[in-house]
Amino acid sequence: MWINPAGRFSRLPLEYATIYYMLWRLLVVLLLGLTFLWLVGMKIVARIADLVHFAAPCPASLGWVLNSPFRRCYLRKTPDRIGFQAGERVLELGPGVGVFTEQAAYRVGAQGLVLAVDIQLDMARQLARRVQNAGLANVRILVADAEFLPLAHRCFDRAFAISVMAEVRGKSRAFRELYRVLHPGGVLSITEEFIDPDYPFPWETRRRAMSAGFHFLRHAGGVWTYTINFTRPLQEQENVPGLI
Repeated sequence: MWINPAGRFSRLPLEYATIYYMLWRLLVVLLLGLTFLWLVGMKIVARIADLVHFAAPCPASLGWVLNSPFRRCYLRKTPDRIGFQAGERVLELGPGVGVFTEQAAYRVGAQGLVLAVDIQLDMARQLARRVQNAGLANVRILVADAEFLPLAHRCFDRAFAISVMAEVRGKSRAFRELYRVLHPGGVLSITEEFIDPDYPFPWETRRRAMSAGFHFLRHAGGVWTYTINFTRPLQEQENVPGLI
């Protein structure tokens, strides 16, 4: 039985019912397959790509995805987990269109500074427009590679990256660069999202950061999204790879 536009019940021919049922099952299977491919299959592909040192940032043409209401909703706790403090000099790696650049700038205040570093010129241009429209005078933008930051040693109080580190080819080198530019006692905050196809699991992030010399501080969140804070120790270790 089915309801026609007049609101009356009519009998759906058996052959049409069978076709609709098969199409419905096909649609469900297709959606489940695509979901599995995105959430599981792409993570396997990303790890294979990592073995050959292949990685790529989110294209600038998809910047609107980074600013979607859905994403901003499930990452709403991230600024609190990062722990910005007024007056800090903050480095943001891979800011994209600046969703969190703006929040960081408000939290560090006029006496603080946020330096947003992105490898893509087109993405940096989108960020520059957002910063200008928001009237943020304490934000600077730099186009540079995370593996070779053209920055002085020990010049930041805090650094953070949101769904970025897995998109860097030389991940170990990038973590060492972040270590280099932080003051002793400075904080590195890494946030990842499970919906990201190259999402690294928490233990992978901890291993990479601690291999660069960082010490673990705290972990917030779960599988869907997490933030891990690390610190550059006050007492330097002489055996940190690549430490200058």
